[in-house]
Amino acid sequence: MAAVTAASLVTPALATSAVAAGTLSCQTAAPIFVRHADSGLELRAHQEPENGNPVWNANRGIGFAWDGQMHTGPGGRTYEITPEGVVNKFSWNGTGWDHNGTPDTIATGWNGWGDASAKTRLTIDARGDFYGFPSDNALHWWRFDENTRIWTERIIDTGWGNKYDMIFADGAGGLFARSTAGALYRYQYDADSQRWLEYERRVGEGGWGQFSDVASVGGGVFYALKADTGQLRWYRYLGDGAWATDASKFISDGWSSAWQIEGAPDACQILGGSPAPPATPTLTPNFTAPLAAYQGDDNLVNYFLVNAGKLLHGRQRHTGDILLVDHTPITGHEQFTGEVGFGVYGDGKLEVQANSTADAGIRGRTQTTKNLNQWSTAFTGLAGRFVSSPVIVKDKDNLLVSFGVDASGGLWYSRQLVLWGAPAKSTFGAWRSLGGSGLTADFSALRNGNTIEIVGRYADGSVRASKFDGTTLAAARSTGVTDVVGKPAAVVHTDGKVQVVVRRTDNRIHTQREGTSGFPGTWQQVGSLVAAGAPAAVLAGTGSLELSARDTNGFVNTTGQSTPSLPFRAWEIRDTHEAGTDTTMIKTNTGDVLLTWRDPIGEIYTYLGSFGATPSARSAVGDSGVSYTGGKTRR
Repeated sequence: MAAVTAASLVTPALATSAVAAGTLSCQTAAPIFVRHADSGLELRAHQEPENGNPVWNANRGIGFAWDGQMHTGPGGRTYEITPEGVVNKFSWNGTGWDHNGTPDTIATGWNGWGDASAKTRLTIDARGDFYGFPSDNALHWWRFDENTRIWTERIIDTGWGNKYDMIFADGAGGLFARSTAGALYRYQYDADSQRWLEYERRVGEGGWGQFSDVASVGGGVFYALKADTGQLRWYRYLGDGAWATDASKFISDGWSSAWQIEGAPDACQILGGSPAPPATPTLTPNFTAPLAAYQGDDNLVNYFLVNAGKLLHGRQRHTGDILLVDHTPITGHEQFTGEVGFGVYGDGKLEVQANSTADAGIRGRTQTTKNLNQWSTAFTGLAGRFVSSPVIVKDKDNLLVSFGVDASGGLWYSRQLVLWGAPAKSTFGAWRSLGGSGLTADFSALRNGNTIEIVGRYADGSVRASKFDGTTLAAARSTGVTDVVGKPAAVVHTDGKVQVVVRRTDNRIHTQREGTSGFPGTWQQVGSLVAAGAPAAVLAGTGSLELSARDTNGFVNTTGQSTPSLPFRAWEIRDTHEAGTDTTMIKTNTGDVLLTWRDPIGEIYTYLGSFGATPSARSAVGDSGVSYTGGKTRR
């Protein structure tokens, strides 16, 4: 086959570079499997995939009656998906087919994937993982375990079928996607951490729509078949948006747009390239984290906590007694640690998530019946490899968003997906990076109008707030402090301004409210309490701020404002039993305050802070304006 020139083709615009990140290493020849229109299978091998010189081995016929679609995986694996939806696996050993070409049927029910219209919507990477977007337009990931013969499937993103018409793999987890407008985008997915290491980087402008198929052999090397002329073009992507200087040159002709071409995805690889898969951090078990508390629309309080690695659900038995709580384990994993994140779906059911010392992976469970202790049959593994507990909040679209912090202090998020036009409970997309560094595990996420506020402590002792608009994180707003200890508390006022409450290295509680021009940097010390734990804060239905914190004796103290315009009251001890955790405060459905914590042996304490509905009614509960009642819960 003769080499051809580029004169007859409009070249897609590329950013070029002569230097690659890492070293490209390839097999002696890169195999390209060709399925002809007559269902015959042919093997062609390009001898110089590194530089694209037009040197080829002799063509070789290796099969017939491949009636469906053909896809290639690593190690000579070649897959046929029949029109009936049967997936057959074959193994090419370089000279012939193992087992005399007898297929190993590994799946049925893959209806539609054997059709010609689906050939560019499915790909297999160098690890053997399948990626594709079926009729739901979402991007699916599949893995077949050849030992157990079990498939695992995830939906990792949505909207792919709406904007892309071709996908092909590049190494392990690398994906190129062609838009319907003919542009090319690069993604990098790490299946173990379920993170997008690179997301929607535009690496090619218009012009990619002229290709009928692409055969990728890994390492950024791929071959594009021009539909109208049957010419084959060689590309080498270097990473970071750059291409080899001679990328896009023609290396062969005589090909047909009616052919399907597939490259061995592991024929080339980048040695020492980036991005590297994230390491798994080691988590120290923390069984003294604060409780998570939520009052349902049935006015019963739910508690979520980790006890000796197990996730527990405590639930108030009836509205007449706030101290009567039933405890039920949510079984299936017993290596949880830290705080439990929870969110409320649009139909009132709950999602709970927690991190695990086993693999620093987030696991989630979904409530199947609202206001009852009934949960999905198993935990959903969301991975992440985070040092923080998950924090869940509902966004402006009424979808849940989970946040986590990695070992470098970068912030990540995973959003509840929408499938077939409806939110899908318990289905969260792959983690996406919001960048940054230095954020500690001590952070909160709070809804603020159409945005979500991320308020956290950084490694330098500072506290900063940033607005997340659903896709990007705005520049951080500094509070002008660098000596904060532990997790800051935060509330959002009705005017959209954030108020932060912290414990500083003087072990006093301090607060600062954002103004029209940001945080003024001036902190108010709240009373004289010497604190030993992080504060909790909540806005009561009166609009006043209520605070709690442990003192050096381990006793829980509270303070607050009788009305928003008044100064803070003196700190008062709520209970003389030692607390084993920091406190949690939530606003109840009636606008009162619920205060809760655990003692050193894990028993739950709960107090209800009641306000009068009017100023005159508030005066009836004493000078404090609030009356706390409660104690240790019973089972």
